[in-house]
Amino acid sequence: MNTNYQTLRRILLSLIGICSIFQAADAAPFIYQPRDLILGFRKDGGSFELEVNVGQASRYYNASAGSTFTISQFTIAQLSDSFSDFSSLQWSVGGTVRLGDGGDTSIPVSTLWVTQPRSDPSVQTTPWIRQSSGALAGSSTKIVSIANNAVSFSGTIPSGPDNTATAVQVQSGDSVIYAGTSP
Repeated sequence: MNTNYQTLRRILLSLIGICSIFQAADAAPFIYQPRDLILGFRKDGGSFELEVNVGQASRYYNASAGSTFTISQFTIAQLSDSFSDFSSLQWSVGGTVRLGDGGDTSIPVSTLWVTQPRSDPSVQTTPWIRQSSGALAGSSTKIVSIANNAVSFSGTIPSGPDNTATAVQVQSGDSVIYAGTSP
């Protein structure tokens, strides 16, 4: 009887192990960590939006004016799969510091890293005006929700070329879309 119990126990543990492999395969591949910057692409009337995690904001802290960085977290194929053409394609980048996120404490809570549209591509826009962390808390929450919604959406669809650890294509009209949560 003890031998049967041991055999049954081994079979049960093996089944649990196999099930955990399948669960890991279904896990959300899009990854977001606090202080990551999220690059969002959208197009009015488009079928999809593309959200890309371009990594930690600290990568860009000491960049000098005119610096360039290679962003390899998404491919032209992912962009082409998301948009039929690139005319009128809109994009923005956002990131934030949240209380207790474990990052560099010299960067104040509710610091925002966000883009601002230019009316003339060759002329830099006026920088954002500094505000208190309380005044920026709502925008900070929206930025984090964009990233967390991408993680959640990613977990509802199979992994593949348009659902990776660094980029996820989200169907327009879905409640988690990037366009619906602009700061």
